[in-house]
Amino acid sequence: MTIKTAILTLAAMFTCCATFAARPSYTLEKGIPDAGKWASSHFRKGVEPPFSFELDGIPSDRFIKKWKFSSTKAPDGTLECVWQDPATALKAICKVRVHADFDEVEWTLAFRNEGKADSPRISEVKAASVQIVPRKGSGGFILNHINGSVGASDDFAPHYTPVTSEAISFRPLEGRSSSGGPAPFFNIISSGSEDSGLVLSIGWSGQWIASFRTDPSSGKLSADAGMAVFDAFLHPGEEVRMPSISLMAWKGGSGEVNMTGNNKFRRFVLEHHSRKIDGKTAMYPLCGGFNWGEPAPLSEYSAMTTDYARFLIDRYADFDIVPDAMWLDAGWYKNAGDWRGGKNWANTVGSWTEDMRRFPGTLKDLSDRAHEKGTRFMVWFEPERVFKDSDIYNEHREWLLSVPGEQYTFLFNLADPEALKWLCGYMGDFLESRGIDYYRQDFNMDPAPFWAAADKEGRSGITEAKYIAGLYAYWDSLLDRFPDMLIDNCASGGRRLDLETIGRSAPLWRTDYSYGEVQGYQNQTYGLEWFLPMHGTGVYQTDRYDSRSAYSSAMVMNFKLTDIHFNILEMKRVYDEYRSIQEYYIEDYYPLTGTDRITAPDRWIAYELHRRSDDTGIVMAFRRPQSGDAGCKVHLQGLDPAKRYVLTDADSGESVTLTGRELNEGYTLSLGQPRSSLLLRFAPEGQ
Repeated sequence: MTIKTAILTLAAMFTCCATFAARPSYTLEKGIPDAGKWASSHFRKGVEPPFSFELDGIPSDRFIKKWKFSSTKAPDGTLECVWQDPATALKAICKVRVHADFDEVEWTLAFRNEGKADSPRISEVKAASVQIVPRKGSGGFILNHINGSVGASDDFAPHYTPVTSEAISFRPLEGRSSSGGPAPFFNIISSGSEDSGLVLSIGWSGQWIASFRTDPSSGKLSADAGMAVFDAFLHPGEEVRMPSISLMAWKGGSGEVNMTGNNKFRRFVLEHHSRKIDGKTAMYPLCGGFNWGEPAPLSEYSAMTTDYARFLIDRYADFDIVPDAMWLDAGWYKNAGDWRGGKNWANTVGSWTEDMRRFPGTLKDLSDRAHEKGTRFMVWFEPERVFKDSDIYNEHREWLLSVPGEQYTFLFNLADPEALKWLCGYMGDFLESRGIDYYRQDFNMDPAPFWAAADKEGRSGITEAKYIAGLYAYWDSLLDRFPDMLIDNCASGGRRLDLETIGRSAPLWRTDYSYGEVQGYQNQTYGLEWFLPMHGTGVYQTDRYDSRSAYSSAMVMNFKLTDIHFNILEMKRVYDEYRSIQEYYIEDYYPLTGTDRITAPDRWIAYELHRRSDDTGIVMAFRRPQSGDAGCKVHLQGLDPAKRYVLTDADSGESVTLTGRELNEGYTLSLGQPRSSLLLRFAPEGQ
């Protein structure tokens, strides 16, 4: 699926407002607006806030300024603003936070009914409803965005879409935030001699929608974002939250691919929306797999045993290839190994205890061995999908959501407080008793039909809203209980990426696209780096072209440690090389070969990663199998024009010294053979 399938005619349920002047504005005319001043001027009494909704069909701009307003500031700087309807006691509550160091404002809207009767019907909720005023002489607005994941070669492919007076709308498919459509990160670029803009990102792990259009008379751009479906009244005492919204302003640079705003957003993500351990941004792990895959009719790890897993942990250590974590994927649990009975990893989820035939103790035996060898232990779970006749199905069917006609697959109801409490306790106790360090959560189903089927009349969207809040509460409970834990967010690959999930997790298996097909891996690194610095995939082969295609800020080694066709020294070479450059993948990113035909087998793909703190970096390039070009001219970015830089070929050791200006004006990468790769390291001369 391409991004074209996600660009829809704006539905009547989420129509752009025809009157631009009424919207809260972000003005780019005088440079980067002061984030604190913007927040204080738009979240206060008597003004139109940067969100909107309807009550019983009446737009909020007709009444919100008349509601009682109050605000309080928490010790951490979060401002809570409350608008209350004096007639019904319904509250609109907005928690606002400013990150002045990144010129960023973010907020989360919620509704609470403090009346004694059901609230009016809340609909047309736009958690963000703003307009952007361009500079004079601007060349118009261009929207930079990336695909989500469908398990395809063009997962996360980048796009530049002009914004016109004809509204465009984006949304994911069937309930996972980056599935099918785009990922919810949008760089709104006001182009000119010097570009400026805003990065709008959405925190909602379900069905969101975002729309953009320009006013042909003024050139202003309107942007709306929120839940795709919410049309519900609230019972007395009931509260629901909406998607979180982030607006980050930037200015500088120009050109067809200007990464100024994207790199500022990447740095913002690392500083304010990434997992912190001991006060520092956590790097996600280089993992070791347990000889992934079994012969049919087995699958995944459904034949793994304690003894064999111990042997593989020892073998990694014997080869001096000690990963950050050992990665036990699906199939370790009860009944998953019963291939004679037609069981496998997928149709036994919902029974979260060990298969005692294969793991006669518990998984604690494996975590202990991993810790002895100086590594950690990560285990796969899929708590939201429940299969018929599993333990949860048999013991707690009241906690499961279903859809008509589906007899086997059910959705664990995170919207149910009792179910949520049980899951937090059970999984927390399981992880602690087994010594599991890192938690891998998959999600291989589309939840939207289950949410819709559970909604009562007049309450569309209520199940989804409470379910997503429950998901965040579940992950937060694990992270609070285990301060050193990392969460891997899979969801059939990277199908649940948004502002809320990236702060709690990272996609260590970013796509379920054909495992080991490395041109796809190149595309996916090339695109996802546009916005997100933390992600990973698997490496299967040790040759330079294959292994370098899988490099990103995290990775899992799926080498067959017992296969005669593998070479220990080559495994060690890949391990050592990756270790030496891994941290560059969270630094500033520059795509060097544009956005045209990035999936094509007859072209080059190249990118640069630049660490500003010491002015060093790498260039990674691939000449694909059908490319007839031995050279590819690129323009390095982010370098000091006056400095001299030494570029060293990691394979040949040959070096060349050029100024930053010369490297920016054009440098030709050379590879003599198709299907080959080039890794260049660069540093200022004398460093």
